[in-house]
Amino acid sequence: MTLLTIAIPTHNRSSHLDFLLSVIETEVNTLQGIVVVHVLDNASTDETSAVLAKYHAKILWLTSQRNCKNLGADSNIKACFQKANTPYVWILGDDDAPFKGSLLRLVKLLEQQRPDMVYLPSIGSRSINKDYIFKELGSFRVVTLSRERFAAIVNVQLTFISGLVLRKDAASPDSITAALEVTNGTSLIQLAWVYEILRQGKRFFVFRNEMLMTTAGNTGGYAVLDVFLVNHTNLACQLLASEPKVLRAILRRTSLCYLPGLIWNVRIGRAGSFDMPHRAFVQVPKELSGLLSFSFLVLPIWTFQMVWARLFFQISRVITRMLRLYDCIAL
Repeated sequence: MTLLTIAIPTHNRSSHLDFLLSVIETEVNTLQGIVVVHVLDNASTDETSAVLAKYHAKILWLTSQRNCKNLGADSNIKACFQKANTPYVWILGDDDAPFKGSLLRLVKLLEQQRPDMVYLPSIGSRSINKDYIFKELGSFRVVTLSRERFAAIVNVQLTFISGLVLRKDAASPDSITAALEVTNGTSLIQLAWVYEILRQGKRFFVFRNEMLMTTAGNTGGYAVLDVFLVNHTNLACQLLASEPKVLRAILRRTSLCYLPGLIWNVRIGRAGSFDMPHRAFVQVPKELSGLLSFSFLVLPIWTFQMVWARLFFQISRVITRMLRLYDCIAL
């Protein structure tokens, strides 16, 4: 039975797509139709068509579709989820790549444990290390967590499409359709199904090992503070209102471990390549601004003079390391 669809949204990144397909080619062919690959080309004007033609002859279970026009990143990602007709879907960014052996271990977990959501930790790099990605990484370990604990550990990474494998029927189609109305136009459309599966699902797993390598800062099309300070918070508050403990876990960990680094990198101009400018001021939702961690850690990094902002940023790094150490011990 076909178990998993690897759905790859792509647009004008043919060299990245070429490498990704070369990485998964052998393992997909080994899995004899258990895994299928579907590429959704968002009207690319580079060599994407030629890359796909090459791999159609090399990957037995590869299909592709080209949009007649650029639908935007959100719509292409939504199509990846909706067009997958297998029990599980892994929306894998065209500029990310799993480590050798990751796919085989993932399929084994899906077959044996039937999780509702799996989180795959990653290593971020400015460019993919093409030698390291093919290195056999040794033993893998996976743990199962409660909904609240899963939300705390993964927190803002629930927005990262490549880091999640989802069982499509873990949430009702009607609830996902309703959530799509809320997430449309936010640059976080994937949270429609991610948060619904988090809310309705029961079995949540986390790999202890890094499972893939990601290209850091290789994105664009939105203003990062609007998306991760405003949209992310508002969507969590709306879609997870029925799960207050889960909501608090996400917001607290995000304000402790993610927002300090994001704000600092925006201030020093190292937040990545975004097409829209960062605004000096955004209206922070009260659910986030009311957290002590935001008021006493994030705001100083955002508003204090650079010498003091740097100090608070260093404090945030110590807190993050301590929380990660606690997570490792707890797991």
